[in-house]
Amino acid sequence: MSQEKVNAYKASKKTRKEDLAKAKKVQLIQKIVGWVVLALVAAALVYGIVISIANGNQRAVTTSEYFVQTTLDIPDIAGIASPSAEAE
Repeated sequence: MSQEKVNAYKASKKTRKEDLAKAKKVQLIQKIVGWVVLALVAAALVYGIVISIANGNQRAVTTSEYFVQTTLDIPDIAGIASPSAEAE
């Protein structure tokens, strides 16, 4: 081997432990990020399924013959909801 190759091998051998530790850290971070992304995707899927079930259940309830929709009428005592003549 030429002297340049020998020197390059010695230099790589000196930093081998640090390089391996750095590679392990990078792999660990990649695994953690992968699991977090997987958990977020799974949570989004579960959320979507729950919402679709809830919407389907709401449609079934509102189309039921026993469903009676009531409204709550709150009187406008202060006159806030109606347009006033002073604003014009």
